[in-house]
Amino acid sequence: MKTRNKFIFEFKIFIIKNNIYCRICEKNKDSNCFGNNKRKINGKNNFCKECKKNIDKISYEKRSLKIKEQKLIKITQFRIDYEALKKDKCCKKCGENKYYLLDFHHINKEKDFNISAEAWRTLNINKIKIEIKKCIILCSNHHREFHFYEKKDGITITEYLNSTCF
Repeated sequence: MKTRNKFIFEFKIFIIKNNIYCRICEKNKDSNCFGNNKRKINGKNNFCKECKKNIDKISYEKRSLKIKEQKLIKITQFRIDYEALKKDKCCKKCGENKYYLLDFHHINKEKDFNISAEAWRTLNINKIKIEIKKCIILCSNHHREFHFYEKKDGITITEYLNSTCF
């Protein structure tokens, strides 16, 4: 029993003293500098921990750059599609047709989400189109004015659109 423990102890010392060649930095290093890998014969990776760290850092930067580029393309395409939804529309109250001044107003409180907030969160134009079907278009001034009179006097959107007093 003692001889067996002594053999294991001596075997561990042999591995610790054993140098392994790193394929990347091309240096012989102590086996402690290498990560464990059960699939390898010697139980260690072919490259040292420092090289592995550098490899991981470079591949992370490449992946994150690629993801950022893809997201920028998606945002740009979404912005084009979102603006196209407003391009041929105008305010129901005054006829303002500058798309950047137009707001979507939900007609009958069946609001699944706020269009402008959700638009930039999900970037899903089909989801936005479904929600827009529940809305009318008002310019930003009339949209705010309607909500002011809605809270103050309790008027409905049809009363507001048909009235000339506001």
